[in-house]
Amino acid sequence: MKAALRSRMPMIAFAVLMSACGGSDPATSAPALSGSSTPEADAALAFGPDIVIGADQARFHGGEPSLQIGRSGTLWSTDVGPAQIWKSSDRGSTWTFVAPPLSIGGGDMDAAEDGAGRLHVIDIVEGSINPGTCAFYYRSSDGGHSFDIVRATHGGGMWSDGDGGCASGGKKGSVDRPWVATFGDNTIYLTYIDPAGGGSVDISVDGGQTFSHASIGSFLHPGGMAVDPVDGTLYTAGIEPGVYDRRNVGQWVRVQTWQNGQLVSSSTVFDARQFDAAAGGYFPSVAVDEAHNVYVAWSDNSAGTTDVYVSVSRDRGSTWRTPTRISRNQTVAVYPTIVAGAQGRVALAWYGTSDRATSRGDAAGTSWFVYAAQSTNALDSTPTYSIVKVSDEPFHHNSICRGTAVCEGVATNTGAVPPGYEWGIADFFRMAIDAGGSLVVMWTDTAHPDGPKDHVARQIDGPLLRGSSLPPMLTQKIKDINAFTERRTSTNRSSIISEGELNAYVQQWVRTQRTTLVDPTVTLSGTNRFTVRALLHRGALGRVPLTIAGALATHDGTARLTVESATVGNAPVVDRELERLLDTVFDPARVGIDLRAPFPLPARIRETHIDGKQLVILQ
Repeated sequence: MKAALRSRMPMIAFAVLMSACGGSDPATSAPALSGSSTPEADAALAFGPDIVIGADQARFHGGEPSLQIGRSGTLWSTDVGPAQIWKSSDRGSTWTFVAPPLSIGGGDMDAAEDGAGRLHVIDIVEGSINPGTCAFYYRSSDGGHSFDIVRATHGGGMWSDGDGGCASGGKKGSVDRPWVATFGDNTIYLTYIDPAGGGSVDISVDGGQTFSHASIGSFLHPGGMAVDPVDGTLYTAGIEPGVYDRRNVGQWVRVQTWQNGQLVSSSTVFDARQFDAAAGGYFPSVAVDEAHNVYVAWSDNSAGTTDVYVSVSRDRGSTWRTPTRISRNQTVAVYPTIVAGAQGRVALAWYGTSDRATSRGDAAGTSWFVYAAQSTNALDSTPTYSIVKVSDEPFHHNSICRGTAVCEGVATNTGAVPPGYEWGIADFFRMAIDAGGSLVVMWTDTAHPDGPKDHVARQIDGPLLRGSSLPPMLTQKIKDINAFTERRTSTNRSSIISEGELNAYVQQWVRTQRTTLVDPTVTLSGTNRFTVRALLHRGALGRVPLTIAGALATHDGTARLTVESATVGNAPVVDRELERLLDTVFDPARVGIDLRAPFPLPARIRETHIDGKQLVILQ
């Protein structure tokens, strides 16, 4: 049956992309699909089903996943159980492992992509090898296939090629908790705890080839960093430690502002000397919106319960508003992570429990969930936040012992933990904004038999944090394809659309349609083969996962798409039921192509090929 079933679906991506090509006005056909858009006004914030990273690879464990989304929509994540770099170009539906260049890393990791598409990774020596001796910096200029820069530092901004002798002992110190961020094509920021005292900021303006060095000072251990998306100003946030007396571990939440490699200001966001600003973890999270407003999120116990708070600065980190309590009806809320988009639009996520507990280290019998909150008026004097569970299932049970002196009455300085403890939760997790303005959350799950594993979920409803637009490079590619139609030439040309660009296009297209499909993604899965995944409205059944695998064949300006398999939920769909399903989810009139039979390719396209993770278009 598989050869006879011709899909009316592009598999959604191919048809909508072809509909953008061959438009009568090459100057406007691409922008017509790339303008800002938002979901319906009354749609509430919601997330789709979570996806497990490395589910079929037992040697990888989660703990403290980082998450960053690059210019073309590529998702990058790192974790440390063991050293891991993960890449997804289909919005998190599938993940590819990227091996770090040094086998001795994996103590702490972070990754970011710059505007030129290069990957930058920061790492430290794995604890069982030679803890606290070195930080490592890796750069890949080919999407993680290889690393063209590998360097190490013992602190103080002195970088040397290779592993710096760290595997064999080397210089002892306490290089710890590094972070990386980028601005534009060539500016790279690295921060880390430095044995020379306090923290360090290392800055490159040549894409990671060389770095200058500055000291944060001894008062602030960098717990997070963010870059102004407009002018590149760097903000570092941290909690100044207090006396470790089980009452006041963190005394102040502080932020530093850096411009052109120079420290501009240092300010106190929250004075917690009567409380504990580290009650919910040691890493405050900082974000900057497109109008230069700065937001910091942390947890403290000032209300009698451990709650998540946000403070905002409207003068680039010089002064701060009174904190707003975000978490509600929870006994303990910890590990907040925050992101910002357009002016006054922010979102954050945290680990929380509503069960009886006095702290994250005194939470026997509890179930923990990942929560997310979103505000479109965070600059108002009384901002409002919508709060939802990212996943309906708990990700952890009982206490979170990481960083506690006593956990459920057990002294942890000897490595002991309470009976039945679920290992795996480390120091943080992360949220990011994708190219279409939607939220993506990644966390570690210890509650399931395969745990601890990192999970990821995407926003499928609710306001966007920023306007949806296509990556500029993709917009230009579509314009060039269309413009070729108008030329009188006998020469040939080819264009390459990456899997990430294809998914950015589909994500935006579906927001402009009235369709039963929600959150479609396309995975290019082999030579001229692909898989479409989405959620499908099924009446009283709600949203049900839909998966369709197909093949693409083109020749001499004609294309044919076939469906090879389809499932709704876990049930296969075949024959006439499949045809009815495709009729329901896709109307050929909406993209101007009838896929019931072989159809002509637009814009003088002769052939297309799916080659690895890219669509090649030949004109």
